[in-house]
Parts: sequence; structure tokens; C-alpha cells
Amino acid sequence: MSKFKRISVDEAEWLLLQHENLLLLDMRDMNAYCRHHHPRALHLNDMNMRSLLKHSPKNIHVVIYCYHGNSSQDMARLFADFGFENCYSVDGGFDAWRLALVQSVTLPGESLQRWIAARDLPQSPMPERVEARA
Repeated sequence: MSKFKRISVDEAEWLLLQHENLLLLDMRDMNAYCRHHHPRALHLNDMNMRSLLKHSPKNIHVVIYCYHGNSSQDMARLFADFGFENCYSVDGGFDAWRLALVQSVTLPGESLQRWIAARDLPQSPMPERVEARA
């Protein structure tokens, strides 16, 4: 049985930073992909899967996500079965990744908070504003 690794969103982000040629695959349906996806993700579908399995270098890192992190495990296993050496499934899927992105974007860092306070600007709670739009 070929091996793949289940990874967290943070581990996936670290891999993206470390490997420029990493293959990030979004296996959700096309509508979900079109609504929102990771900027480096390629939509994995029946049309391109055969080509990716056949023509991609086997030593490339392949990170796969789905909706919740279940189906991507089977797909990561499939890529491993085809000889890919570095296959990963993102635990929690895109739901977890989107939550992590919203949190990282909406929570200002300490230096930004000091800058805002030094200028007596209103410190409205950004997470509440973002959640209100969702």
C-alpha cells in the first residue's frame, strides 16, 4: 500500500512556501472552485487527472484538498499508488483553510494595533465585520 501524509493547513502553507513547484490540487466541484479557491490551486477533474498522473514528475510534492479532508485522502493515496513520492491530504479540507485565511487576514498584528492606537483611529472589531459579510 502506497503512503501519503495527512497534514494541517499550517503544514500545507509551509510546504507552499518551501516548494515553488508544488502541485496544489482542489478536488471540489467546479462551482465551489470558481466561488473561491487557494490562489495556487489547480482544479482537479476527470479531464486533467490522467495527464497529471502520467506526465508530472514523481518527486514533486502533491497537496490535495477537498471540502472537509475526507475525499482528498483517497485521491492522495491514488497519486501515491501511481508512484508520487510526496503526497499530502489537507485535514479539514478547504473549510479549514478558508477559516485559517479569514483569521489571519482579520486579526491585525501587534505593530498595526500600536500604529492604530498612536493615531487615535477607531479600533472596530474586524472579525465581526468580516463575519457579518459571510
